[in-house]
Amino acid sequence: MVNTMSKAGVACVGVVALLLSSCKLVRNPPTAEAGTAASSSSPVTSIASLPKGQTVGLPKLKGDALLNLERIGETWSPTIKQPVAVAADRLEFYGWAVDEAAKTLAAGVDITIDGVPYSAGYGIFRGDVADYLKRPAYKDSGFLLTVPAGAVTRGRHQATVRVVSKDGKGYQEIAPVLFDVK
Repeated sequence: MVNTMSKAGVACVGVVALLLSSCKLVRNPPTAEAGTAASSSSPVTSIASLPKGQTVGLPKLKGDALLNLERIGETWSPTIKQPVAVAADRLEFYGWAVDEAAKTLAAGVDITIDGVPYSAGYGIFRGDVADYLKRPAYKDSGFLLTVPAGAVTRGRHQATVRVVSKDGKGYQEIAPVLFDVK
């Protein structure tokens, strides 16, 4: 029985370590090399079924955004696996973000696709983020944007995550992430 409990304890520690490893602080990941920008032959002009982004008309603020774009489609850690291959019917952006300067939740999160901002669902429970960063206020810092199947054409595109400041007067963003819709 002692051996069984020891194995269960090790498994539990492994699961906790895995959860915490997903709470990386992504601060300005490397940008794509020149010449690999989004395809100009099939830009996204608008996806009518998605809410318009909150950052339209807001200024970009100085400093780094405190966030983690954890998944695009089925690919985890997309900022280090570029370009990300995504199925046309499974385009989702998932992660967490906070207003680091205000030490609280942001006013919202936008995902830009080829420069067009869309408002992500924000306020998803992320107790792991609050625990990892030792800030209980960050417990509802998760975001998710699900793009309807076929709304983005096949080919190379780029996305950024914009974090709207708590006061709503501006935003911070990460460097673009390249993704290929298959």
